[in-house]
Amino acid sequence: MTLEWLLARADRTAGPDACWPWTGAKDRPGGYARVGVRRVSRLICEAVYGPPPPRAVAMHGCDNPPCVNPLHLRWGTQSENIAEAYAKGRKHGGYTAGMRKRCHRCGGRGHYQKTCSAEVRS
Repeated sequence: MTLEWLLARADRTAGPDACWPWTGAKDRPGGYARVGVRRVSRLICEAVYGPPPPRAVAMHGCDNPPCVNPLHLRWGTQSENIAEAYAKGRKHGGYTAGMRKRCHRCGGRGHYQKTCSAEVRS
């Protein structure tokens, strides 16, 4: 699949800076564009920006899952994606591993002082 083949299946009538919704299959109504089992946003990032860095995800700057406009896509980490979701108000409540409070006893993350197994040195 070439970039041209992928973009031919997007609705680009709104202009170059607008979202280009995918007209093909999606993982759910209003969801991410798919070709087989692959996400189209990832395929487009690979075609435009090159191979993904380790553990990279294709991030949508427009917050519109069906959008496949390369100007709206970029490589990022899952941590960056989650942080952006919180910053933009798309994700509410709960903690993720990188956002939990730091244990005051050992300085670690992912647990609380009451459940810390570190030895306290004086």
